[in-house]
Amino acid sequence: MSIPLRRTIAWEFHERLILLVVGDEDPSNHEWDRFVEGCRERAALNLSPGVLVHSSRGAATSRQRRQIAELSVERKTPQAVIVTSAIGRGVVAAMAWLGISNKAFSPDELDQAYAFIGGESLGVSLSEVRARLDVLRSRLHERAA
Repeated sequence: MSIPLRRTIAWEFHERLILLVVGDEDPSNHEWDRFVEGCRERAALNLSPGVLVHSSRGAATSRQRRQIAELSVERKTPQAVIVTSAIGRGVVAAMAWLGISNKAFSPDELDQAYAFIGGESLGVSLSEVRARLDVLRSRLHERAA
């Protein structure tokens, strides 16, 4: 398995919120598997958070989408996906056919995305979400672990 030189994704787990930022490249399987393992650990603790994904240009592969679909359908986890392209928003809409509670948003709709996944009930304010997304985007420039 090859490990990319730069990170392709960055994420944080909060008590009731998962933040995931996808960079310009599709997520590497190495990093994605680490992210999914963290999600599985949270599921085992019976945590059902909202998920907020912000993607620049990269997109999960079919294998990666299947992994998330399995977790999401089991947990009924709402997912807001902020994506820049209309094609990306179409992919998100198609995933809803798999039983996933998700919705695509454009980059200027962060407040609507936040409300879709639970808003203030997540225990993290919208301003904190904005700040954390900035930090995660900056982590994409770090060397992959």
